Amino acid sequence: MKNKKYFIISAMTLLCTVSAFADFAESLSEIEKVMNSINSVFTAVTQTFSAINSLFGIEVILLLLAVIVFSSGLSSVGMPKGKLAFFTSLLLADFFWVIWITAQKPESGIFVLKIIKTNLILLSPYLLILSIKTIFPIIKQNIYRKIYVKKGMKKDALLRYSEEIMQLHLYLSKHIQHDLAEDTEYVVLSQKSVNSLIRLTNKLNSLKKYHRPAGNSNSSNSQSRNSFPESQDMS
Repeated sequence: MKNKKYFIISAMTLLCTVSAFADFAESLSEIEKVMNSINSVFTAVTQTFSAINSLFGIEVILLLLAVIVFSSGLSSVGMPKGKLAFFTSLLLADFFWVIWITAQKPESGIFVLKIIKTNLILLSPYLLILSIKTIFPIIKQNIYRKIYVKKGMKKDALLRYSEEIMQLHLYLSKHIQHDLAEDTEYVVLSQKSVNSLIRLTNKLNSLKKYHRPAGNSNSSNSQSRNSFPESQDMS
């Protein structure tokens, strides 16, 4: 009986030991997974930083970080985020950069070229977007004129266009009359009046592209009318 009791206790002790060892092994496995994940993230960040550093240079990264810090500081004192905050932060970063380099008493002014180059690299996305916004509408307008303006507009399409303009003008007059009915010395246009004005202005501006270029004779214009395409609905 005593041996049987000793056997049960030994078996229970062995089971507890095995269970504890299994829990410990599982904990080690979880820790290993977490460490592998941290190592993967760290490796990815390091590779990304190295790629950016090799592509742009450490100066661009430091300047960007300085701009972010200054921008956060300006936002905390009430300056709204946007172009003004960005360029103010950039000027502050450049100012302190120049002071820091000047304090080291450089032998030449080559550092100025490095600062200008770094600023241009940092501003390159903004300059690219600005160039696209400036150039693309001009190119689009020139292409549109070459394709469509020379062909003009058919009379029935121009008649519909004119009717739409008159209708928009009536809407605008109606809303302005409603604004004038207000019992005040000064009149402030309502949102409906402003919307009608914008629609009428856009419609009138879109009609400009069908003007006859200076120097074209009536005969050449009448000959081209035979090839006028049906215009699309301009509303």
